[in-house]
Amino acid sequence: MGMQKSEIIGCLEAGVGDTRVEVVLCEGDGGDVVTLQLSTWHETLGWQRQKTIPLPADKIGQLQRLLSHARNHIEDRNIPAGALAQVIEFARGSRSQTALSASQSATQADDRVKSAIN
Repeated sequence: MGMQKSEIIGCLEAGVGDTRVEVVLCEGDGGDVVTLQLSTWHETLGWQRQKTIPLPADKIGQLQRLLSHARNHIEDRNIPAGALAQVIEFARGSRSQTALSASQSATQADDRVKSAIN
């Protein structure tokens, strides 16, 4: 399977020495493939690719979920014991009621038009 076209989507400094990770979208006969390319910096040679990990397009979502899971796990470990939980309140009050009333009025008006036609 030959790759016909590739496009660098983005680059991330890896934070470990002079390393970076590039995300590259490759289009080819067999479909789209995303590659993660690890490169290191050498004074005389510049950026040199050390490792390439190809991922079929249908694996991108799984990789994203795994990375999110790892981030959440790290964040959870950093919460001090006994810390208060964050409470997210649902929208209440006149704005929600007004939107609901307007929606109901529109539905009732539609029903009246339909019954007048029939």
